[in-house]
Amino acid sequence: MLRLLEHLPRHLVRGVLGPWPCRYPDRGEPPGPAVGFLQETLRWWDHHLKGLRTGAMDEPLLRSWTRGWRGDDTWPPPHVTPVTYALQGGPAPVRSPLHTGLDAGRFAPSGGDADLPPDQRAEDALSACFDVAVPSGGPPVEVLGHPVVRLAVRADGPAARVTVRLCDVAPDGTSVLVARGTVTGASGTHTVRCGATGHAFPPGHRIRVAVSSAYWPWVWPLPAAGAPAPGDTRARGPAAGTHGTRAAAPSGDPGGTPPGGFTLDPAGCSLLLPVRAPAPHDAAVGFPGPEQAPPLGVGVPAMLGAPDGDRPPLLVVRDVARGVWRLEADACSGEHGSVRAYPDGLELTERAVETYEVDEGAGPLSARMRAEWQMRWHRPDLDPPWHAAVEVRAEAGYDTDGLLVRTELVCTGTVGEGVDGGDEVLLHRTWEKHLPRP
Repeated sequence: MLRLLEHLPRHLVRGVLGPWPCRYPDRGEPPGPAVGFLQETLRWWDHHLKGLRTGAMDEPLLRSWTRGWRGDDTWPPPHVTPVTYALQGGPAPVRSPLHTGLDAGRFAPSGGDADLPPDQRAEDALSACFDVAVPSGGPPVEVLGHPVVRLAVRADGPAARVTVRLCDVAPDGTSVLVARGTVTGASGTHTVRCGATGHAFPPGHRIRVAVSSAYWPWVWPLPAAGAPAPGDTRARGPAAGTHGTRAAAPSGDPGGTPPGGFTLDPAGCSLLLPVRAPAPHDAAVGFPGPEQAPPLGVGVPAMLGAPDGDRPPLLVVRDVARGVWRLEADACSGEHGSVRAYPDGLELTERAVETYEVDEGAGPLSARMRAEWQMRWHRPDLDPPWHAAVEVRAEAGYDTDGLLVRTELVCTGTVGEGVDGGDEVLLHRTWEKHLPRP
């Protein structure tokens, strides 16, 4: 969005940047706040499609939320100043376990209880951290734009995958994720441009730069040079369930150091924050309250004995015996549940499970993901009743040539009537694609 505001003609663009999940801003999903988004879109289209004077283009070029609503008439605005903070300390080795990143939150948060990243202290403990104190007696450090971290990296191997998280650390130690970014490269100086953010670091808090060499499953782990392909058991310890001591070191590294590590030289590291000073017209920026149509009247039937009825929206499982970490996500645990009944008699059943797995002992090539999504439309009130279903299964993981992605699509539906009728496969397709090792 910020790039569009900077380069498009002013009479064609306006931007709103707020703390919302992947839902419309009038819904009030956390962290909020709810605004009159429908009114905003109506006056925008009335201006550009009907030529009506609605005041849509009289708003600031960018309206953004930090400690409240802010307004900027240009981007970048003159009152956003790049402030550089030097990172202090001695050389910092970074060799994060492969499961670092499991507390990253959902890829597309929709306001669910488990969507946003939780307290980052567990992730911080697996990273190299550099803190900058916000003076207790001063104003908040208000940031608007892209934080940039400059790192001097000495890689253990040919390349390193560097993930940076910018966190807000409270006096009680709670760590809140603010922004993040990733870069891959050889030894040298790297610039990591984090995602755009609007945030205010309160007085007495600490601005934390946390650097890790893994961030699964958001980022595929970097395979070690010469690492064997999955299925080659020569580099593994004894199989689960056998006698003997299982090797704790990743494949190809008998010393126990996770592959893809590196060392940071703080003398060449810095944090650049786009610090925003208050602007005179900030107080005039705001939105009307949300307006919405009456609910459609969708029912959510209670499912007795449903196998997935108690499935948590996000579950982290550690198999201690095998050294495997698994993240399970239920994409249908949102506001409607997995079964919905519509006023016209249509019933929709939906089930989706995503699984991300990595084996600490087997190394980066063990990373695997699998997704299964099923949707079924049913009209039991019709004579004869009918239904249609779509099932999609996808999986990705390393093989000898790189990253292998497989997808299968199956569409079925009711064909015929009476006892002789039944479901027929209407479409069945599979795809397979090899990608270079990321």
